[in-house]
Amino acid sequence: MKNRHHNKVRIAVVGVTLNLLLAIAPAAFAELKEINDAAMSDVVGQTFFRVDSYQETNVNVTRATLAMDVKTELNIKQATFGKMTRLGTDVDADINAANFTLSKLDSGKIEPFVAANPYIELAKEGNRMIGVRLGFEDSQGSLLTSMTSFSGNLGLQVVDDAGKPLPVYMLNDQNGQVESRATQVGVVIIPPPVTQPGNLPVQPTTSVTGDPAFGQDPQLAADVAPPPVPELAPELITNRISNFETFDIGGQSGPSGKMAKDFFISMQSKEMLWKSFAGGDAIKAAPGVHLNIPQSAPITLDQFKAGIPRADIGMTRGSGLF
Repeated sequence: MKNRHHNKVRIAVVGVTLNLLLAIAPAAFAELKEINDAAMSDVVGQTFFRVDSYQETNVNVTRATLAMDVKTELNIKQATFGKMTRLGTDVDADINAANFTLSKLDSGKIEPFVAANPYIELAKEGNRMIGVRLGFEDSQGSLLTSMTSFSGNLGLQVVDDAGKPLPVYMLNDQNGQVESRATQVGVVIIPPPVTQPGNLPVQPTTSVTGDPAFGQDPQLAADVAPPPVPELAPELITNRISNFETFDIGGQSGPSGKMAKDFFISMQSKEMLWKSFAGGDAIKAAPGVHLNIPQSAPITLDQFKAGIPRADIGMTRGSGLF
């Protein structure tokens, strides 16, 4: 029964894929004729559909890319991914995102979310499918949402007063570091080393009056070196992930923003390393669902403590504004 079920799933996936390809493919009836090199040199065109493959740590990945630009104003009331029971946590889903929006209102004008070259990747280990990734090679705009649980890379960059980046960690409700189903985000403040006091000046030796048996009483080392000052412990500052409701992908939306790499969502049955389009190290994704949000513009420690409020989208959905 198990193999029969898997075969039905494979047939369904192939059927859906073929239907999608047929739906987007324009009708064309033409006779195939061979052309020579001279005729080929006069042909100019661009590939609409591209298939590539690569290998990452013994995993074979096939990527299908659509050469197209996308503009969208997407609104989803509730998006839940990876809803299942996991040992060691009472959080019920990998990602719980309420009021999920791609776009925002800027100076009375809606700024859509823009992206280029959407793709889908299929990862196989041997003959077994272990992962799927969907994303864009380039993207830019605002992601608005309130997430009560999160799995992936949040894209937060926090700097101290000197502009130095601070380490950012995904945490559970007990302030433990986790790779998935995080409910909090934390930064660690490492205090500068404490300057220890120097030795006291050596005092001249003195005599103990009234007790000649001891004679001269030289100053002891403990009198010369004062006790050390304790070093300050690192400080952990936390905030709920749900308090970060606006993520500007590519730095900011609008014409002055720039396109960002590696905005994707993936699902994998084991830990995966997905190729980075930014050219850096591969992106590690834990088993389950992984949402990879590119790094936003830096925020200060005060902004981190306050959270980032939801940007205006200038429209209502249902009975409330979101």
